[in-house]
Amino acid sequence: MNNKQLSEALRAISLDALPIKDRAAVLNAAEGLEIQITDKRDAVEKALRRAFNLGQIYWLQSDSEYGSQYKESYVTWQQFEALVTTTVAALDVAASKEGEA
Repeated sequence: MNNKQLSEALRAISLDALPIKDRAAVLNAAEGLEIQITDKRDAVEKALRRAFNLGQIYWLQSDSEYGSQYKESYVTWQQFEALVTTTVAALDVAASKEGEA
């Protein structure tokens, strides 16, 4: 199964059937698989910037006095985990393509 097929399969999952905390992770994984990496340096830069932004959001949410914001921090953490997973997978794909050439 290639990345496009996997992305389509992830998007076909009924998000209503998933807990709220897992919905963002599925969507981010689907989006991440659609990204075609042509420049590893650019991909790493984008991932680092997104990770920094997610860290700032997570800190604000988890430090909040409001329970709803604290609960949202779990979704943000899941987005970060999805970002790490998709970035590593994309770099692995790029490395394997370089090895084939």
